[in-house]
Amino acid sequence: MQNSSYPAMSGADMRHAKGEGSTPDWQALSHLLPDVFGKNILVLNCANGWLCRQVLAKGAIGATGVDADKDLISAARNQAGSARLRYRLLPSAFWGSIGGHFDIIVAANVSKEDALHLATIPRLLRHGHGTLAISGTPEALGVLREAVQVTDQEPGSWHTNTATQLPGGNVVLIMHRRRLYRD
Repeated sequence: MQNSSYPAMSGADMRHAKGEGSTPDWQALSHLLPDVFGKNILVLNCANGWLCRQVLAKGAIGATGVDADKDLISAARNQAGSARLRYRLLPSAFWGSIGGHFDIIVAANVSKEDALHLATIPRLLRHGHGTLAISGTPEALGVLREAVQVTDQEPGSWHTNTATQLPGGNVVLIMHRRRLYRD
């Protein structure tokens, strides 16, 4: 018996999305993320919102995509099939003005300039712990890792995996922060 107490979702069923608008880098990055079920996700430099749609299909409770390109944000909004998807047009210089609490923050195609703006982003992690997943050039990721750890109030609370090479040449760095981490 089907429960008809909720209206049908408009648009395509996202659980069966075939990856439209994705690139090999986005697909590889999505496989490196920790479990997103029940999590709230922020995606910086979200492009057309493909990763935001994918994390919702995998059980995230919400996804916010941010990009500086108005055409990409417009395309992302046109493809959004859920009220749990939000998109903002915002250059990286203003990432510090983002509000909210997130469990996982993804920043794609980070440049050296973006890395400096990302230093304050960990304040958005819910209850002070969560995951940062950043892709970019090795130089940018080195600047970012240093900037995050310098601005951190609790040194040593970040645990970083080894950088993983993406098909397009960028690398991904996954940083986990736990409030009560003991080595």
